[in-house]
This record gives sequence, structure tokens and C-alpha cells, in this order.
Amino acid sequence: MLRALVNRSRIDTDLAALQAAISYLERNLFDERSMEVNLGYFYRLEKPAHIRLVRLNQLASPPAPDRKTFKPVPFSMQITGSYRNTLGFIRALETGSRILRIRSCNFERSSTDANEFVVDLTIDALAKL
Repeated sequence: MLRALVNRSRIDTDLAALQAAISYLERNLFDERSMEVNLGYFYRLEKPAHIRLVRLNQLASPPAPDRKTFKPVPFSMQITGSYRNTLGFIRALETGSRILRIRSCNFERSSTDANEFVVDLTIDALAKL
């Protein structure tokens, strides 16, 4: 007990950091039932990255595991743009406010324009149950 009292300031600091992390997670989760908000997140990244979202779909989620708080919500998308801009979009996904994982990424040159790339992405976004 004495050791816990001596380390109280460290424990309070750790608790504050944990509460801040939980708050960050709660604010930046997707909501599986709110498709327009979820898709809107990706469309807001489109213009600053100078790419075009050709296709964007929220896919059916797998059943939620027992006694879990979070679940993945899958998305598939196809984007077009220059090599630099498509990489910028992927970087924006990785560093954005939402918590997600890029499951697959496929780059191909466009058949109509040699300077344009077509990128197919599959993404798992973190959502609360």
C-alpha cells in the first residue's frame, strides 16, 4: 500500500494518458449503421489529395466476435490519379483521424492515360459494437 501511495503521481499520470487514449478512440470510430457519414469521410479526403474516387462501397461486416468492444467495417474503393496523388491519398488514410487498416492495395496504369493510375483498395475501419 505504501508503494502505491508513493507512486500515486505516476499512477495518476498513467490514468490520465489512458483516459485521453480512450477518448481519442471513441471520437474517431466509424459507426457501421451510419453509411453516409462513413462514406463522407473518404469523400472529404478526395479533393485535397487531387484524386477521383471512382467507386466506394461499405461492405457487409463479419459477425461480431463474442465479448469484443470493437469490430472491423470493410470498405472497397477504386481511385484514379497521378502516382504522387494516389500515394498522397493512401498517406492521408494512414495518418487521418479515423482508425483503419489497409488490407489490400493494387496499382495499375490507366488504359486511357499513361500518367494516371488506377488503385483498388480494401480497408478495414474500426467501429464500436
